[in-house]
Amino acid sequence: MPALKRRLPVVVASVLCIISLTIYCQSLLAAESVGPVPASDWDLIPEAELPQLTPDGSLADFRLALQRQLEACREYEQGTVTRCGDPTPPPEAKCNRPTLENLAQLAKQVSTWSEFYSKSKTDFMWYRSTGKEGSGEGLFTGYNNPSFEGSLVPTSKYKFPVYAKPDDLVKTTDPSGQTIWRRRMPDGTLGSYFSRKEIDVDKALSGKGLEIAYLDDLVSVLRLHIEGTGNLRVKQKNGSFRETTLNFAAKNGLVGSSVFTYLKQKGVDKKYLSFDGLRQYFKDFPDEVWPTLTVSKSYVFFRLTDEPPCGTAAVHLTPGHSIAVDPKSLPLGAVVLFDTQRPVENSKGPIQYVRFTRFAVAQDTGGAILGPARVDVYWGSDEYAEFAASNMKTNGKLYLPVLKSSAQ
Repeated sequence: MPALKRRLPVVVASVLCIISLTIYCQSLLAAESVGPVPASDWDLIPEAELPQLTPDGSLADFRLALQRQLEACREYEQGTVTRCGDPTPPPEAKCNRPTLENLAQLAKQVSTWSEFYSKSKTDFMWYRSTGKEGSGEGLFTGYNNPSFEGSLVPTSKYKFPVYAKPDDLVKTTDPSGQTIWRRRMPDGTLGSYFSRKEIDVDKALSGKGLEIAYLDDLVSVLRLHIEGTGNLRVKQKNGSFRETTLNFAAKNGLVGSSVFTYLKQKGVDKKYLSFDGLRQYFKDFPDEVWPTLTVSKSYVFFRLTDEPPCGTAAVHLTPGHSIAVDPKSLPLGAVVLFDTQRPVENSKGPIQYVRFTRFAVAQDTGGAILGPARVDVYWGSDEYAEFAASNMKTNGKLYLPVLKSSAQ
């Protein structure tokens, strides 16, 4: 017995050491395995490094975004999607169901953002995006669902076509599971699809019956392609307007470039660096229309529908709580908290910017949305959405909650 008593502290110490080592190893494993996201783009952080909450957005709308994503995740698992036109589940979507379900349940139980944030710190591990070049920050912009007056048939006013997805444009995936759009050649092989110049200037798709709508100018078509969705308002015989949605259907898979970046680098007057300014630029310099527009090879195809705007995740977007991201850094379906600034109109002077934090769901992608912490916030269709989409370009930080049991 005396010998056992002497050994007992050693045994207890050994057990405690093993327990401590196990906990330490588990924390290391969790840090290396952030659910379905690449660990190299995310750092595990302590609660003290989370941002101070600046309540913003609608808790009811956030619940809706979560519910829409949960419904989509169930369909991904079943192999068939019932919304947004394409029945094939998007390969970029990798739902972390335990995290998503727990956050959705928590959102139903609380009545304030502060309560939601406080409770989310208990059961979740938090990660911060490494940001651009490891800076911890990324670029935040905004997009919206603009309205366009147009026609379903060509007229003297509405003569610039919007195309449906061609049959020879097919969706494939690369080795990492990302979507790649290719052209299926007559012999069955795959190649690059037509560029913007080939479609709009060389008329590669004319006469194939793909025109589904017509807009009044090329700048409107460009904006529709940039936003990826839009309301089409068609005037009826009685003078009223019928509204339908031009929803994203496909893209040609070629590299996109910003027209405005091109013009800025060219040194044009900054008064031309907006959609209305671009219209004036083309009036002032008509020879610059096609050299400017064909800077970007990317081209987007649409479908007419009565559905709300859809994201790449095959879900209906929720204003203020759906975001576009780079799926190589953050898979579609992930829930995040972001901390950045948004524009506020100021009748007495320049636009002001106010800090805000908001919970959102990654449900869309974009040709210019590339890299860690690169976020495009979907603002919806109202007047503020138009303003925010045109003026939001701020730096910010991106945070990812992962349920502790699913992080390992």
